[in-house]
Amino acid sequence: MRHKWFLPERSPHPISFKKRGVRLALLAAAAVGFSGLFSITVPQSVSAACVINVAPNDVLNLRSGASSRTSIVGFISPSRCGVRILRRSGNWGYVTWRGRQGWANLRYIGEGDEGDGAIGGGVVTGCVVNVALNDVLNMRSRPTASSRIVSYLRPSECGVRVLSTRGRWVRVNSGGATGWVNGRYFNY
Repeated sequence: MRHKWFLPERSPHPISFKKRGVRLALLAAAAVGFSGLFSITVPQSVSAACVINVAPNDVLNLRSGASSRTSIVGFISPSRCGVRILRRSGNWGYVTWRGRQGWANLRYIGEGDEGDGAIGGGVVTGCVVNVALNDVLNMRSRPTASSRIVSYLRPSECGVRVLSTRGRWVRVNSGGATGWVNGRYFNY
């Protein structure tokens, strides 16, 4: 039996084919065995974000379409940052993270703050992780647990600007305050 392959009119994947209602992404094949054949250029203006509101023992599913009824094409672990939102459709965003692409529900994506200057010549932002909802992450004057508290960050707060690091400590800027946070509770 011969099957007809055709390009869909609108596809969420850069290269995609449709067969009997099931999307097969060539991008997945590219990631597995043909990684050097395809490259995707991400515009500089897209926003950087972090995965939020996902339990530590769960993942954020990436889907083939902007719906929870579409197939899962990948995932991102909780609290990961550097997620890029390429386009939006309602409460869904087509995102990319470390070569993985797909649609994700935007309630699980906390967008970063695009500013100027930072580590490595680009803006680096991060999210607060592993902090209980009724607690805060202290920002300290120096990279030690015994130094003075200068401000705090809310649980799951994202878009916090990273200035530098020292050991497990991260120097951040948020809301006009600059201080050091323990890297155990901050992901960038």
